[in-house]
Amino acid sequence: LSLLASRDGLLFVWSRRDGAILLVDPAADSITKIRLASSPRHTVENVVVNRAGTWLALSGPDGVTAVPIQKRLGLKKDEVVVSGLHLVDGDVQAVAWHPGSVGYSHLAVLTKDAWIRLYNVADGVGEVRGLALGAGGRVAVALGEVPVSMTFGPAGEAGQWPLFVLFGNCDVFCIAASINHEWTVEGPLEVFGVEEREECKTEACAIVAIGGILCMATVGGTVQHYVVLGGEDTTL
Repeated sequence: LSLLASRDGLLFVWSRRDGAILLVDPAADSITKIRLASSPRHTVENVVVNRAGTWLALSGPDGVTAVPIQKRLGLKKDEVVVSGLHLVDGDVQAVAWHPGSVGYSHLAVLTKDAWIRLYNVADGVGEVRGLALGAGGRVAVALGEVPVSMTFGPAGEAGQWPLFVLFGNCDVFCIAASINHEWTVEGPLEVFGVEEREECKTEACAIVAIGGILCMATVGGTVQHYVVLGGEDTTL
């Protein structure tokens, strides 16, 4: 649950009571209320802002809505009304803005059925591309394993961006997630140098990439760190 995001000294807060976004400028001691012309058709449990601070993604387990933010206009008024863009219904696990998007408008959405879809919110609701990790027996659906989190890593070669997807059993898949080319997937990635007592013993819940380091958290409260290594048979 994360109802607050920050960018360039501004805070973006989802107010459940008001059903609106509060744009807070601590330096100017001002708050602008951004209302949606139509309220999200889903619960909001996560707020993610893009690198330019021009779009917000409001997500919950049952949907995703993208909201345009006009900071200069908003900061001059106490309240503004904008039109949100509803993207997905149901079973949403994670969302992330694509760091390779020139217009900062490409949003990746991970759903429980192991689909990752990329949308260009600046062009409407059209899906740019997508990939199913559940295809071809990659995921043991019969065992109930589902993706729980994802994170983009640093830029790779030829416009490729590694997108790491974490499953509840601690498996990590890596997608070569280009904006302009079809996606490919590798995994689950092999782990070396981890003793049996240090292996994942409880369900994984979150992953984040910091440089060439992957940090994985489990519901048991442990955080494990892994160095990402490339090789002849990988795009990493």
